[in-house]
Amino acid sequence: MKNISNQWYKILGALCLFLLIVMLYRREARISSRIDSLEARLTAIEVYAHGRNSRPMEQPASATRIDATNDAAARGNIAQKSRSKAIGQRKDIAQKSAKDEASDNSTGIEQKADRQEVADDGGKFRQVARLELNTVDSATLVRVPGIGGGTARAILLYREKLGGYYSAEQLREKLTWDGAQSRLDDWCANWFWADERLIQKLKINELSFKELVRHPYLEFDDVKAIVRWRDRHKAVRNAAELRQLGIDDSAKLDRLLHYVEF
Repeated sequence: MKNISNQWYKILGALCLFLLIVMLYRREARISSRIDSLEARLTAIEVYAHGRNSRPMEQPASATRIDATNDAAARGNIAQKSRSKAIGQRKDIAQKSAKDEASDNSTGIEQKADRQEVADDGGKFRQVARLELNTVDSATLVRVPGIGGGTARAILLYREKLGGYYSAEQLREKLTWDGAQSRLDDWCANWFWADERLIQKLKINELSFKELVRHPYLEFDDVKAIVRWRDRHKAVRNAAELRQLGIDDSAKLDRLLHYVEF
């Protein structure tokens, strides 16, 4: 009997739960339907409002004709201003060209005393031009009689390795082939000079072994001795200490002292 009663309770509980689920489902369906209806109404209102805002305002035909006339007049004024401006610019250019031409004719080809750039048909200088070796470029070098592209490159590459020339006589150290040797006296005496103030100094107490050994006036053993001296005494202070390192050749030391900065 007790078991039958328990079964009935279970059936009633299940039935109540089923009825509750059905009620909740129907309530949710009604709410969803109302939401859909509201959304449809809002959409219709938006479409109606958009249609009213986008409807163009009609203008009288007379106003349209006046606007078109004004636009045409404005475009005509702009075109007239553009033509006037262009004509003015052309006049300014013509006047400037005339002034420049007159200035060139009155000035002529003015040369500095140490660099006369009057060339013959071969592109070479007609007269001696004094050229500063630390600032001259390849295009100018090849205008010197006897100097071609290869010789010009050799002069500039040696200048780069040295850090600059202190004398035109240094060209004899690099231009050793016969064609150059026969002209070196003329080049060194008449064509080239060097401003020693433009030399890039060697900071002998700061540069590394590799940086020092690249210089044409320092050999491997010289740099090795310099580095050892720096390790022991912290710095090379003067020419006398360079002599103690073994750089005791007077000519070699004199050349090197043009580049060394203690």
